[in-house]
Amino acid sequence: MKILYQSLFLISTALLMLVACGDDSVSRPHSLTSLEEALAQDCDSKDSFEIYVEEFDEFVYCRNGLWDTSRVSASRGSVYDSVNHTLLDMRNNVTYKTGSFGSNVWMLENLNYKMDGQSTCKDGKAENCEKYGRLYSSRAVEGNNGICPKGWRLPTNSEMLDLIAYACERWDTKESVEFYSNCHVARYLKSTEGWLSNDSILPGVDSIGLHFLPGGSDLYETGKASRIWSQKGLLTIRDEEVIFTAYNSVHYPDSNSVRCVLDDTIPQTHKPKMSSFTDPRDKKEYKTTIIGKQEWFAENLRRVGFGAEKQCIDQSVDSCMVYGGLYTWNEAINVPEEYFDPEVSYSNVEQGLCPEGWRIPSLDDIKKLIAYTQSQGLFPLGRLMKDDSTWTKSPERAGTGGGVLGFSLKAAGYGIINDGETKYTKRGNQARFWLRNQGKRNGNYPVFMAVRLNYDENRVQIIAEGVDRRFSVRCLRDVKN
Repeated sequence: MKILYQSLFLISTALLMLVACGDDSVSRPHSLTSLEEALAQDCDSKDSFEIYVEEFDEFVYCRNGLWDTSRVSASRGSVYDSVNHTLLDMRNNVTYKTGSFGSNVWMLENLNYKMDGQSTCKDGKAENCEKYGRLYSSRAVEGNNGICPKGWRLPTNSEMLDLIAYACERWDTKESVEFYSNCHVARYLKSTEGWLSNDSILPGVDSIGLHFLPGGSDLYETGKASRIWSQKGLLTIRDEEVIFTAYNSVHYPDSNSVRCVLDDTIPQTHKPKMSSFTDPRDKKEYKTTIIGKQEWFAENLRRVGFGAEKQCIDQSVDSCMVYGGLYTWNEAINVPEEYFDPEVSYSNVEQGLCPEGWRIPSLDDIKKLIAYTQSQGLFPLGRLMKDDSTWTKSPERAGTGGGVLGFSLKAAGYGIINDGETKYTKRGNQARFWLRNQGKRNGNYPVFMAVRLNYDENRVQIIAEGVDRRFSVRCLRDVKN
């Protein structure tokens, strides 16, 4: 093939020389080893010539002062520079900034690659393509369809949810307890410029560097929204909201932006340090996992008290063996109902129902857990905490932990007490475990803090609930040096 190309080139050169006038022709190499060498040749507006590039076994063309590298581009695809964090899309020679988040490398700018009949500039203006990237139809993104540069792809739904969770888990330790219940994820994902804001809509802070610009879509004006395709879903950022919509078919009525991820995930190679502990009170044995300077139970507490079997789901001791017990907040802090006063502060209570030397976690313990896992490149915590067997399968939404942390939180659901009877709900879909923090009153009702995980999300949520709820209990202790 290489000999044939070179022969054709010599013939075309000879024909050009037959019609050349005078001695003004410029001597140029017939072939060069690399693309860089070829593009270093002068290409004037009056020139029209070609150079064979041995590196790719293809030709590049100088036409009217511009290099045409389309044949090489199709062969080369893209160049990812992991040192300078850039991606060169050789299809149209556009360079994008990139960044690493958890297991993925993301483009930090919207794709700007023209697909005839399947992509447009917002309002038909070329300057919007330059600033916001192009808008792509649902058919353009269906099945990836070659929309991303070679070696890159559309993010999965779970990877998109990981991104939302990561933004939510970058909590400022100075923030109040109320902050954790209402993650302002829209602010963290928005770029610092371009968004319309007013007294009720806070400006973007771009806290994780994703730089989502308000490029709009067919349905939204620029300045008001950013809508990003995933493989089977759509992320919408607008006002103070972040909405993720998943669906089985991608046929969607409007065109939206695209961010691509590197088609090689970064392995999360953390191996949990597992151990075991036997509760001397009832001889029950628990697996434990060391995460940073904390040692956590890797199972929900199974201690039965305050009325025998009422802490077990459906009053079944067998369910306690799988999911652990579900406890009211006063039971978790080990204060019997007849002595419990919700108006009293129990801030000095640590051990609660846990064995001696262990404690009920606090909000500060959760902050430390998040800080450590993020320092190790392990996030989002909400996904990595889940076990792999008890959660409702959601392949197009959230994932599970894969044993990375060894936390193995089971989807035990929770109980709601009404007239002394407990109704159990959300098994397989949720996990909730108590914190020892008391929250601000909700009207006339005292509330208590807890951690919540959902099957269709990858983030940790901090919630406030009343005395009529039954949640799981996890114990921890500090690791001794």
